[in-house]
Amino acid sequence: FIPSPLLALPNKIRSWFTRKDPSGHLQQRCVHAVAASLGAMDLGMSEHLKPIHKKVAQMIADEIIPLDEEFLSEVEKGDRWEYTPRQTEILEGLKAKAKERGLWNFWLTDSSKGYGLTIVEYAYLAEEMSKAHLGAEVFNCSAPDTGNMEVFERYGTETHKKNGCPDCSKEKFVLHI
Repeated sequence: FIPSPLLALPNKIRSWFTRKDPSGHLQQRCVHAVAASLGAMDLGMSEHLKPIHKKVAQMIADEIIPLDEEFLSEVEKGDRWEYTPRQTEILEGLKAKAKERGLWNFWLTDSSKGYGLTIVEYAYLAEEMSKAHLGAEVFNCSAPDTGNMEVFERYGTETHKKNGCPDCSKEKFVLHI
Protein backbone atom coordinates (compact mmCIF):
# COMPACT_ATOMS: atom_id res chain seq x y z
CA PHE A 1 0.00 0.00 0.00
CA ILE A 2 1.38 3.39 -1.02
CA PRO A 3 -0.68 6.42 0.10
CA SER A 4 -1.82 8.45 -2.92
CA PRO A 5 0.16 11.61 -2.06
CA LEU A 6 3.33 9.53 -2.42
CA LEU A 7 2.43 8.61 -5.99
CA ALA A 8 3.11 12.22 -6.98
CA LEU A 9 6.71 11.98 -5.82
CA PRO A 10 9.50 11.10 -8.24
CA ASN A 11 10.26 7.34 -8.28
CA LYS A 12 13.69 7.76 -6.68
CA ILE A 13 12.22 9.60 -3.67
CA ARG A 14 9.13 7.39 -3.49
CA SER A 15 11.26 4.23 -3.42
CA TRP A 16 13.26 5.60 -0.49
CA PHE A 17 10.07 6.22 1.49
CA THR A 18 8.62 2.84 0.62
CA ARG A 19 11.68 0.71 1.34
CA LYS A 20 11.04 -2.69 2.80
CA ASP A 21 12.62 -3.70 6.08
CA PRO A 22 14.56 -7.01 6.34
CA SER A 23 11.30 -8.88 7.01
CA GLY A 24 9.77 -7.56 3.76
CA HIS A 25 7.37 -5.02 5.28
CA LEU A 26 7.15 -1.41 4.17
CA GLN A 27 8.64 1.04 6.60
CA GLN A 28 5.22 2.45 7.48
CA ARG A 29 6.51 5.13 9.82
CA CYS A 30 8.33 6.86 6.95
CA VAL A 31 5.42 6.45 4.53
CA HIS A 32 2.85 7.94 6.90
CA ALA A 33 5.14 10.80 7.95
CA VAL A 34 5.67 11.83 4.33
CA ALA A 35 1.98 11.49 3.47
CA ALA A 36 1.06 13.71 6.43
CA SER A 37 3.62 16.33 5.44
CA LEU A 38 2.23 16.56 1.91
CA GLY A 39 -1.21 17.52 3.21
CA ALA A 40 -4.65 16.57 1.98
CA MET A 41 -5.50 16.61 -1.70
CA ASP A 42 -8.55 18.61 -2.77
CA LEU A 43 -10.55 16.29 -4.99
CA GLY A 44 -13.65 18.47 -5.13
CA MET A 45 -15.01 20.13 -8.25
CA SER A 46 -13.24 23.42 -8.93
CA GLU A 47 -15.01 26.67 -9.79
CA HIS A 48 -13.29 26.55 -13.19
CA LEU A 49 -14.88 23.17 -13.94
CA LYS A 50 -18.43 23.75 -12.68
CA PRO A 51 -19.84 25.58 -15.76
CA ILE A 52 -18.17 23.13 -18.16
CA HIS A 53 -19.44 20.15 -16.15
CA LYS A 54 -22.97 21.59 -16.13
CA LYS A 55 -22.98 22.01 -19.93
CA VAL A 56 -21.60 18.50 -20.51
CA ALA A 57 -24.07 16.89 -18.08
CA GLN A 58 -26.97 18.76 -19.66
CA MET A 59 -26.01 17.79 -23.21
CA ILE A 60 -25.61 14.17 -22.20
CA ALA A 61 -28.97 14.03 -20.41
CA ASP A 62 -30.97 16.05 -22.93
CA GLU A 63 -29.44 15.11 -26.28
CA ILE A 64 -27.07 12.15 -26.17
CA ILE A 65 -28.82 9.61 -23.92
CA PRO A 66 -32.12 9.98 -25.84
CA LEU A 67 -30.30 8.93 -29.04
CA ASP A 68 -28.23 6.09 -27.55
CA GLU A 69 -30.91 3.42 -28.03
CA GLU A 70 -31.60 4.40 -31.64
CA PHE A 71 -27.85 4.46 -32.38
CA LEU A 72 -27.35 0.99 -30.88
CA SER A 73 -30.41 -0.44 -32.66
CA GLU A 74 -28.70 0.35 -35.96
CA VAL A 75 -25.83 -2.07 -35.25
CA GLU A 76 -27.78 -5.07 -36.56
CA LYS A 77 -28.92 -3.29 -39.72
CA GLY A 78 -25.66 -3.14 -41.61
CA ASP A 79 -22.05 -4.19 -41.44
CA ARG A 80 -21.36 -4.36 -37.72
CA TRP A 81 -17.91 -2.82 -38.30
CA GLU A 82 -19.16 0.26 -40.15
CA TYR A 83 -21.62 2.94 -39.14
CA THR A 84 -24.96 2.96 -40.92
CA PRO A 85 -26.00 6.26 -42.51
CA ARG A 86 -28.31 6.92 -39.51
CA GLN A 87 -25.52 6.20 -37.00
CA THR A 88 -23.25 8.60 -38.86
CA GLU A 89 -26.00 11.22 -38.90
CA ILE A 90 -26.57 10.86 -35.14
CA LEU A 91 -22.90 10.87 -34.21
CA GLU A 92 -21.78 13.67 -36.52
CA GLY A 93 -24.79 15.80 -35.55
CA LEU A 94 -23.97 15.47 -31.86
CA LYS A 95 -20.27 16.14 -32.49
CA ALA A 96 -21.15 19.31 -34.40
CA LYS A 97 -23.26 20.52 -31.48
CA ALA A 98 -20.48 19.76 -29.01
CA LYS A 99 -17.92 21.66 -31.12
CA GLU A 100 -20.31 24.57 -31.62
CA ARG A 101 -20.76 24.83 -27.84
CA GLY A 102 -17.03 24.64 -27.17
CA LEU A 103 -17.32 21.20 -25.56
CA TRP A 104 -14.49 19.46 -27.40
CA ASN A 105 -11.21 17.76 -26.41
CA PHE A 106 -11.34 17.93 -22.62
CA TRP A 107 -8.85 15.07 -22.21
CA LEU A 108 -5.72 17.12 -22.97
CA THR A 109 -4.86 18.01 -19.37
CA ASP A 110 -2.01 20.27 -18.29
CA SER A 111 -1.52 21.64 -21.80
CA SER A 112 -1.85 25.05 -23.42
CA LYS A 113 -3.83 23.39 -26.21
CA GLY A 114 -6.44 21.98 -23.86
CA TYR A 115 -8.91 23.50 -21.44
CA GLY A 116 -6.37 23.80 -18.66
CA LEU A 117 -8.09 21.03 -16.70
CA THR A 118 -6.31 18.92 -14.15
CA ILE A 119 -6.64 15.16 -14.28
CA VAL A 120 -9.05 15.34 -11.33
CA GLU A 121 -11.22 17.88 -13.17
CA TYR A 122 -11.21 15.72 -16.30
CA ALA A 123 -12.29 12.75 -14.18
CA TYR A 124 -15.56 14.52 -13.37
CA LEU A 125 -16.25 14.99 -17.08
CA ALA A 126 -15.26 11.40 -17.88
CA GLU A 127 -17.74 10.23 -15.26
CA GLU A 128 -20.51 12.20 -16.96
CA MET A 129 -19.50 11.00 -20.43
CA SER A 130 -19.61 7.39 -19.23
CA LYS A 131 -23.36 7.69 -18.64
CA ALA A 132 -24.04 7.47 -22.39
CA HIS A 133 -22.75 5.01 -24.95
CA LEU A 134 -21.79 7.87 -27.27
CA GLY A 135 -20.65 10.26 -24.54
CA ALA A 136 -16.88 10.18 -24.96
CA GLU A 137 -17.03 9.98 -28.75
CA VAL A 138 -19.31 13.02 -29.04
CA PHE A 139 -16.83 15.19 -27.10
CA ASN A 140 -13.78 13.72 -28.94
CA CYS A 141 -12.61 12.07 -25.73
CA SER A 142 -12.64 8.38 -26.63
CA ALA A 143 -9.80 5.91 -26.51
CA PRO A 144 -7.48 5.08 -28.17
CA ASP A 145 -7.40 8.36 -30.11
CA THR A 146 -7.06 10.53 -27.01
CA GLY A 147 -3.92 8.77 -25.84
CA ASN A 148 -2.42 8.80 -29.31
CA MET A 149 -3.17 12.51 -29.75
CA GLU A 150 -1.67 13.26 -26.35
CA VAL A 151 1.55 11.49 -27.33
CA PHE A 152 1.70 13.55 -30.55
CA GLU A 153 1.02 16.80 -28.68
CA ARG A 154 3.52 16.21 -25.89
CA TYR A 155 6.32 14.21 -27.46
CA GLY A 156 5.93 14.34 -31.22
CA THR A 157 8.26 16.15 -33.54
CA GLU A 158 6.84 18.87 -35.77
CA THR A 159 6.76 16.29 -38.58
CA HIS A 160 4.73 13.89 -36.42
CA LYS A 161 2.32 16.67 -35.54
CA LYS A 162 1.99 17.80 -39.14
CA ASN A 163 1.42 14.29 -40.56
CA GLY A 164 -0.46 12.65 -37.70
CA CYS A 165 -2.35 15.56 -36.28
CA PRO A 166 -2.55 18.47 -38.73
CA ASP A 167 -5.38 20.13 -36.79
CA CYS A 168 -3.77 20.06 -33.34
CA SER A 169 -5.83 22.82 -31.79
CA LYS A 170 -8.32 22.75 -28.94
CA GLU A 171 -11.21 23.07 -31.37
CA LYS A 172 -10.03 20.65 -34.05
CA PHE A 173 -7.67 18.13 -32.39
CA VAL A 174 -8.39 14.98 -34.45
CA LEU A 175 -5.99 12.15 -35.17
CA HIS A 176 -5.21 11.15 -38.77
CA ILE A 177 -3.60 7.72 -39.15
